[in-house]
Amino acid sequence: MNRERILSTARALFAEKGFDGFSMRELAQQVGMSPSSVYNHFAGKEALYLAVMEAVAQQIRAEVYQRIEANTPEEALHELVARKAVFMGDHPDMARLVQWVLLDTSERTRTIMQSVWRPEIEWVLDRMRQLVPDEHALILTHHLFGLLLHEFSGRFAFSALPEAAQVSYESDAVSARVWSTVICRIRELSQ
Repeated sequence: MNRERILSTARALFAEKGFDGFSMRELAQQVGMSPSSVYNHFAGKEALYLAVMEAVAQQIRAEVYQRIEANTPEEALHELVARKAVFMGDHPDMARLVQWVLLDTSERTRTIMQSVWRPEIEWVLDRMRQLVPDEHALILTHHLFGLLLHEFSGRFAFSALPEAAQVSYESDAVSARVWSTVICRIRELSQ
């Protein structure tokens, strides 16, 4: 119970402030524990960060990837975009959490990409390789993830523009925008 409470609070803090934005003491105070009690569960902030990312990845795998039932690579990617848009809409902290990871230029990010996010990247990359020449598969995978992330992380900034009032950020609308961009490029490259 305490471990889950620590992970949940840490996830919110990492999403709001990034890795360097809070101390373990602040986390301990928010969960109503002593710092030493937090350290009984996690050896340090790096271990806690990795545990939060692993918990998030497990949640995404369960709620997104394991539910995909498509028959073709194109259908699978389309379903992924739709499910991921719903997931990110339901979990607004997700875009901020991932943005902080992407902004971090420390070795920590390499560790997280290799040990935590690689299965999701490989899942998309495997399907992209079936649709486009290999030299384009990685960059299209990067674009797919980037478009989804930007739709959710950039919406607040874009909402300041008067034209943004006409833009829907419902999951279906986000999914349609992202998928239309990705599938156009896939079809262009597969000819």
